[in-house]
Amino acid sequence: DCIKLIKQYCHKVIAGNHDMFWSMRLPDYLRKSKYPDNWYKLNLKERMNFSNNSIWLYDDEVDEPILADNINFLSSLPETCVMDCGKFSILFTHFLYPDLTGSSKFFPDSIKHFRPHLKFMQSNKCLLGIAGHAHLQGYSVASRNHFRYNFFGKTALDSLPQVILGPAITRGDSKNGLMILDTEIPELDVIQI
Repeated sequence: DCIKLIKQYCHKVIAGNHDMFWSMRLPDYLRKSKYPDNWYKLNLKERMNFSNNSIWLYDDEVDEPILADNINFLSSLPETCVMDCGKFSILFTHFLYPDLTGSSKFFPDSIKHFRPHLKFMQSNKCLLGIAGHAHLQGYSVASRNHFRYNFFGKTALDSLPQVILGPAITRGDSKNGLMILDTEIPELDVIQI
């Protein structure tokens, strides 16, 4: 049971798009976009029409029961987490601002798509932003004017604001991996598993 392991071993957990679905929560940015409070009571066709099919609707999700206690846990997860590392702080999100939970079908394909997240990091006084959701085969690092995509391995990080998108740790068709960030150097090690 994934949720049991997360509850047992993780001390910082943020909500992603699937967590939002299973806990029947609308992400902050969708609530601000005038999505109805009864979103999860609408049928699939109504949700498709309202959203113009621009967000994940989970009509293909496997309907496996989730314990009420685990749904309560998912409901309690924040959309962001800031971690103070001494020399700098890190903003953890599931995806990029304004879609911090990855609920939309949008995928960044240009440096300009990372700039709102860099600005959001700055407003939270964070030098680094770490996100997932993209299921990359490796990782990418974006700053205000640069974007690089790498597969796996080590890389030194600059001392300027950067967004790091990491690989998925489980499932999917892509190569999975994990990231280890040494905040003293700072250096990122992305390991394929």
